[in-house]
Amino acid sequence: MAVKVTKKNTLKQTSIPAFSYYWEKHNFILFGIGIVLSVIGFYLSSVKPWDSNASLVISPILLVVTYIVIFPLAILYTKKKNQPEEDKNKAS
Repeated sequence: MAVKVTKKNTLKQTSIPAFSYYWEKHNFILFGIGIVLSVIGFYLSSVKPWDSNASLVISPILLVVTYIVIFPLAILYTKKKNQPEEDKNKAS
């Protein structure tokens, strides 16, 4: 929640939506990659014959990587913000 001071010296509270602040372009790109990989994984699991290499080996590996790595990475990944120039000069 952000607090703004108006001209009358009164405090006005504004709320910041959670996902508009947190989700950035790279999060949406990773999430899209995860959706595409999961669709490919489910398609490969439905390929006939049921005992093919794609159905029994490639599809489960692809789905596990998608659900264990890609989706959590898309949700939790944030870029580190650079320190302002003034803070860098003070540290020196």
